[in-house]
Amino acid sequence: MSVKKHPDYKKEVERLEYTKDYIKKTLDATEEYRNLYKDNIKDAMENLDYLDSSQSYISVLINTKFIEMADRNFDNLKRVKDKPYFARIDFKPNEKDAADKVYVGKTSLMRAEDEVPLIVDWRSPIANVYYEGRIGETSYIAEGGEQEGELLLKRQFAIDNGKLENILDIDITTTDTFLQASLEANAEERLKILPPPSKRNKIALYELIWRYH
Repeated sequence: MSVKKHPDYKKEVERLEYTKDYIKKTLDATEEYRNLYKDNIKDAMENLDYLDSSQSYISVLINTKFIEMADRNFDNLKRVKDKPYFARIDFKPNEKDAADKVYVGKTSLMRAEDEVPLIVDWRSPIANVYYEGRIGETSYIAEGGEQEGELLLKRQFAIDNGKLENILDIDITTTDTFLQASLEANAEERLKILPPPSKRNKIALYELIWRYH
């Protein structure tokens, strides 16, 4: 079936374009603030007093930390700007009336204005629902303990150069098939000898797929 015939194709394209645009704005803002922090450090260094340099020293430390954070965020987002996520789950916690739409990718991205997660890192606790959960009642372990709820949707995306190429709604069986196909099609030669994925090594296989895909 053509991806354009998927009932959610238009909505998923809009979501992808929105995410890409937000990443671009975040990268631009990060670059601007990074330059600002560097200027602050330069000013602080010029104003250092060998008799009493505590305030300038603190300024250098603070702005250096901000630069490190900005660089890390900048580099992570720059790497995923054309492929921000690879999966989506709709998970409805038992204590909520509506499901949370969670997009899973290689890094996380929080919308600054309202702290809504646009992308969730694949290593986060809730992402484990995508790897191990079945449609229906499921749970995952978070810092606050076990979170129970209902998994309503597991969806795989194929995104190439910022374009949505495929949408696959999956369950545990089709996930195994997709994993093996992805390994054979996209991993390096040495990965092709891996056996079919088991429940134990499934997460490790996902890491390999999205590292080399």
